[in-house]
Amino acid sequence: MKKLLVVAVLLLVAAAATPWAIGGRTEQLVRERVAQVDADKAAQVRLRIDSYSRGWRSSDAQISVVDREGEPLVRLAAAIRHWPFASGGPADWVAVPEFGSVVYDALGPWGAKLPEVTTHTQLSWRGDVHVRIESQPFVRRVPEVAGGTLEIAPLAGTVDWRRDGALAYDVAMPVFRGERLRGGRAGAVDIVEFKDVQVKGEGSLGTAERRWNQQGSLVAAAVTVTEAGTTTFSAATPRLTNCGKYSA
Repeated sequence: MKKLLVVAVLLLVAAAATPWAIGGRTEQLVRERVAQVDADKAAQVRLRIDSYSRGWRSSDAQISVVDREGEPLVRLAAAIRHWPFASGGPADWVAVPEFGSVVYDALGPWGAKLPEVTTHTQLSWRGDVHVRIESQPFVRRVPEVAGGTLEIAPLAGTVDWRRDGALAYDVAMPVFRGERLRGGRAGAVDIVEFKDVQVKGEGSLGTAERRWNQQGSLVAAAVTVTEAGTTTFSAATPRLTNCGKYSA
């Protein structure tokens, strides 16, 4: 009876300690991936952990993508769940990327007009990172840019960043439509519409050797430009590709 009690107590202690231990492993994996990017001294962007507070079943982290001068480009506030409360690996988290002032200044009027994007991240036991991207549809006036309205259907996509540095992305946008209101800029087209746009590619991130092959493409099911009620340009399945090699 005493042996059974001891075993039961040990099992309870192990069950209680497991999320904390997994949280420690998760923090180790996250810091390793950040260090992997930081080791590439020629990189144009880097990752930085602003804060990391580890708890029992979850951790709170603030991670930033910064430029070479250390200015934040994107901030991610992540509430990281530890296994067994996470799915598919030792940890997962949801975050809404927030642009830094450098990006807002570069985007100009677009900075306040773009849809809010949500990222769902899963961390594997070996350190691979899988990110699912999604956004809500929106229609907004953008008089500073197009003198009219901008409509973007929900975005959906994935980014896979493997432990060896290999990176693959695939993002789809069903509709991107800009329409000029009456009284807009003279000489501007009335409507520009892209349907079923897909951006995908592969490359590498965080390799100190700085040698990789990268390729990407942008494909749309159709592009249409309308002026004064008449279609002045249309193209089916237009494709833009970019392939290149780099070494340093």
